[in-house]
Amino acid sequence: MSRFTSKPTDESWSAILIPLCKTLTNSSGSSPALQVAACGGKEVSMTTPRVSIVIPNFNYGRYLERAISSVIQQPIDVECMVLDGGSTDESVAIIKRYAPYLSYWRSERDGGHVAAISEGFRRAEGSILGWLNSDDFLAPNALCRIVEAFERNPSAVAVSGRCILVDANDRPFKASRPIIRDWRRMIQSGHGLSQMSTFWTRQAYLDVGGLDESLTFSFDFDLFVRLSQHGQIVAIQDYISMFRWHSIAKSSTLQAVGLEDNSKISMRYRGKPISHFWHRLNPTSRVINGILWALDKKRISEIVESATIRPVLASKIGLKETPYST
Repeated sequence: MSRFTSKPTDESWSAILIPLCKTLTNSSGSSPALQVAACGGKEVSMTTPRVSIVIPNFNYGRYLERAISSVIQQPIDVECMVLDGGSTDESVAIIKRYAPYLSYWRSERDGGHVAAISEGFRRAEGSILGWLNSDDFLAPNALCRIVEAFERNPSAVAVSGRCILVDANDRPFKASRPIIRDWRRMIQSGHGLSQMSTFWTRQAYLDVGGLDESLTFSFDFDLFVRLSQHGQIVAIQDYISMFRWHSIAKSSTLQAVGLEDNSKISMRYRGKPISHFWHRLNPTSRVINGILWALDKKRISEIVESATIRPVLASKIGLKETPYST
């Protein structure tokens, strides 16, 4: 069992992982309110809340580095945690390589996917939360766009953007855009959001009770229903993440479990079973996303190609091993 936490210092990830940011001060040189981060040509206040990203992982070492790198290269104040379920592949070696840039990581047997994510959120210090599965990755400047959206919509409980579907070799083949529905329509026709492109406020997450750990597959669906009941979910038309579709992904191997979870959710909130046929057919989303892919294919390919892994420092700056009780 390994548990590590990194305590930020002036020389740790909070300073070093933002090499793309330009930091400005006002004429007095004292106010941090004028600090800004350069996010793809746009400026985001550096006083905005920290974004906390949890990456759950189990034996996905083939993809894990891409996921971690895509988070820590975001040019804003981002907290990244990796919760590994005791992987036996190269995952732990990869995590250790990036340990200086992680606020926390551990590798041990746990209660599964949703339990690991919940644990990460309990440790998170950011005011904006999200999780990234270890076979997915973020687009460059994605979190800048999320922070901007929350700044424009201060009453929003969540923000959701577009998603690009890629295969095991990073080749894009489809795209999806968020469709905002009230919670009843979510249950009837699907939630219309891409989990890896959706982020919410810490306060809203706590208010609705966090993730339901009794669900194996559709715990994101359940969370989105409760967030929709709680307040406004805002859609943005920026590409935020890449969702990887491959032969061993949960989305392709546990569809029957997902249908069972969806039925539980429908009974919980509507008191009647879900229409699996209509829920899976989802004609509106299919048509919209098909048009999106056809019209935006070149741009989508450029975004995926730009999401490259940049080198990171090898030294473990600010790393501190801390014993935690189980």
